[in-house]
Amino acid sequence: MIRPLLLICLLAGPSIAAEPVSYSIDVPQVLLKGTPVPRVTITAERDGVRDATVNEPIEVQGIDRVLEGEATALDSIENGRAVFESKTAESDLVFVTDDQIVVSRDGETLASRTVRRIPGWLSLLPPVVAVVLSVLLRDVLISLFAAVYAGAVLLWSNPFVAFLRSIDTLILGEIAPSADGGGADLGHATILLFTFFLGAMVAVMSRSGGTAALLGHAERFATNRERGQVLTCLLGFLIFFDDYANALLVGGTMRPLTDRLKISRAKLAYLIDATSAPVAGLAIVSTWVGVEIGYIAAGFQQVGVDTDGYTLFLQTLPYRFYPVYLLAFTLMIAWTGRDFGSMRRAELRNRQRDQESSIGETAVVARDAVRPSLINALIPLAVLLGGLVFGMAWNGTSAIETHNAAVADESERIEPTIWAVLDKSEPVEILFLSSFAAAMSALFTSLVTRQLRLSEATEAWIAGMKAMLPASMVLVLAWAIARVCDPQHLNTAGYIVHATAGALSVHWLPALAFVIAGAVAFATGSSWSTMGLLMPLFIAVGWSLMPDGTRPDATPMLGTIGAILAGAIFGDHCSPISDTTVLSSAAAECDHIEHVTTQMPYALSVGAISLLFGYIPAGFGISSLITIPLGLAACYGVVRFCGRRLEEAA
Repeated sequence: MIRPLLLICLLAGPSIAAEPVSYSIDVPQVLLKGTPVPRVTITAERDGVRDATVNEPIEVQGIDRVLEGEATALDSIENGRAVFESKTAESDLVFVTDDQIVVSRDGETLASRTVRRIPGWLSLLPPVVAVVLSVLLRDVLISLFAAVYAGAVLLWSNPFVAFLRSIDTLILGEIAPSADGGGADLGHATILLFTFFLGAMVAVMSRSGGTAALLGHAERFATNRERGQVLTCLLGFLIFFDDYANALLVGGTMRPLTDRLKISRAKLAYLIDATSAPVAGLAIVSTWVGVEIGYIAAGFQQVGVDTDGYTLFLQTLPYRFYPVYLLAFTLMIAWTGRDFGSMRRAELRNRQRDQESSIGETAVVARDAVRPSLINALIPLAVLLGGLVFGMAWNGTSAIETHNAAVADESERIEPTIWAVLDKSEPVEILFLSSFAAAMSALFTSLVTRQLRLSEATEAWIAGMKAMLPASMVLVLAWAIARVCDPQHLNTAGYIVHATAGALSVHWLPALAFVIAGAVAFATGSSWSTMGLLMPLFIAVGWSLMPDGTRPDATPMLGTIGAILAGAIFGDHCSPISDTTVLSSAAAECDHIEHVTTQMPYALSVGAISLLFGYIPAGFGISSLITIPLGLAACYGVVRFCGRRLEEAA
């Protein structure tokens, strides 16, 4: 019996080994006409698995590769795979030119795939729908869902299928999206939990008298509206290490004080937003530093220039005109009490009523006869801030030690400097753990001081989490729009970059980088993604346009790098789908659309000043030592001559 089975296996063996090779073509779900495709992959497979032994010439129809303006053939598969990837910074572009991609060899068709191509301008539809409907309907949830659905219709064509995919793939999928290595990426879920726990901490602090005690001390300085706004700005400057923590902590702490001083929730949301990402982006120690240094170093590495990313990061600080001018502009607005445009109208409306109610009534109302207790505020805040600082230090140091233990080459070892530690830390995870510890400490402290009974403390905890639910819903929808617009779907940023690529000039490069970075960040709602996309492109283009012998720290180059980093914050600051914009309105308990519309005139004013007294002069080699004083004077001029105090007649 065994011999016949062996015979069958032996006879079957050659046929199994000789299983023919099949070919698969992997492209994004939808392609934009006339816009480079991020990546096309052709894989030789045997039984559904890549066959790395396949090395052969192929012919590809329907795809053109353009290298430095000249067509280049796509002619071979190596190790079972051919990857054709657009590298804009290297002028290496891949275009899909037909509705069908055909792979052949010696006239024999090996594989074919029909692709969907749409006009490039349609990739702008989701962010445009989000902005227009937000203004018309003044309902951010409906507007953002409509934008997600519009993108889903472009991706799946069928309106009914698009509705289902909007919910089960784009929205639910953003809470725990798939990770590159398999499994789930819990980054978004962690941010949501961090938001909920911080809301719980603030609520218990308020209910147990901690916030009232803080206000009692703050009121010694904040005796009027102007001082209250300045105090809010100063607290925003102090929480410099992370924009998320800044927004939620400043909002939760200062909201009761600004309500008492008759400062509108829209103004509070602006003060929070203006001192979160701009402060974190400028700080030399923050969760942003490692990302920014990495983008700068990678950009110069690809053009073959060996430079210190951190040194260049420091040298670009005077060329971050938008955050520098915005912080100064915000302090001027706060100190003088002058406002203009929709912000002044919001302040006037707020003055006519005792307390603004934007999203709804405050979820947590302080108990009657609860005495102020400063310890109920100081302990949770100390746990939160201490957890963030020590958590990032421990997490980053552990990551560096693990890396150094795994590498044999001394040159690949990482020195545990403060910036390397920040770069290797996982800030979102630390934020989550610290906020949970702070929320628990707020609950325990309220029990130990006998300010609250257990039932009251847990009631406040739950109410605080509920208060963050609307903001969390908006945040998930904003992430879904970002997914719709990413390179693997509608490739919105790729379309914007390619459409404006012909306007590059060395003198206008910083100004153009600022405008494009602002547009991309506004459309995608992500400043970090914008930096990662544009930094290698503009460094490569700028380096190629500079005269021979130019140093990386030349003024036009520093201006260009600073323009990308600042322009990303500018667009993020204006975008209704930005996570920091959402968190700022949530922390202030302000209607999200009102926050966007009241902040926009201020952001655009500072953006225009940044162009005129920053990036345009920088492109012509004018030092920031000259332009910054002029820009600050322009900021004061706008506040002085456009703004009016509330006491002045309308």
